[in-house]
Amino acid sequence: VQKGNEIAQKHGECPICFGKLAEKQTCAFVKTKEGHEKRVCPHYLHLDCMSNLLISECPVCDASFTKSVPVPRPETNAEEWFRFVDVDGNGRLTKTEVVNVFAAQLSLDVGQLSSTLDKLWSKWDTNSNGTISMEEMLKPKTGLLSFVLKARGLDQNNYTNLPNLKDTESFFAFWDEDGSGELEKEEVVRAIVKTYHLEFKNFSRVAAVRGVVEAVWGLFDHDGNGGVSRKEYCARDGLGDTLAAQLKFEE
Repeated sequence: VQKGNEIAQKHGECPICFGKLAEKQTCAFVKTKEGHEKRVCPHYLHLDCMSNLLISECPVCDASFTKSVPVPRPETNAEEWFRFVDVDGNGRLTKTEVVNVFAAQLSLDVGQLSSTLDKLWSKWDTNSNGTISMEEMLKPKTGLLSFVLKARGLDQNNYTNLPNLKDTESFFAFWDEDGSGELEKEEVVRAIVKTYHLEFKNFSRVAAVRGVVEAVWGLFDHDGNGGVSRKEYCARDGLGDTLAAQLKFEE
């Protein structure tokens, strides 16, 4: 399989079945230690391919693992996705780590991506140290997360497959459309309405959303400037968590 992996990786394919990785749910391998799961190697495979193999070692590199786990979706939990992609757990993403997860989750031409990556990387790696931090990934409009969400078809123009309100980081990054680093009250109301397609239901639902946002806004807009920063929105028990708790919608 090792030789197969070299060929498959070049084309963004599963080393077991040679199907495109991004066309199915992918998985990677972890080992549980002291209650924490840690990646044991950088390889991705199709989850259903692994379900047919009764093994405890990566079929590519022979690294032993406790279990195979699905790769998180960035639109569901951006911070969890970052930590999963960060194979060595050093808090920063390398080009190799990013290219590997792109092949696993995005329907992109891997070869073409490699030729344009340097230009993209200079935009994501704002301090030019060769890696991407969590803060850099979450940078509105120009960060890695914004690129990934758009590449996965989460487009503001068609308002489909939008980030869940409960994932505060992805939600904020996606809806900060002007890249100001703040969301204004009506931007938040609009984002919720678009996310749950309330504009196609009835006015009372929209009015209810606006009422909840207005009721809690003053608790988080500390300087009264009409905007809430990413930190204020995404903090634990911040505006994002508060709205998710107050507003219950069918997913």
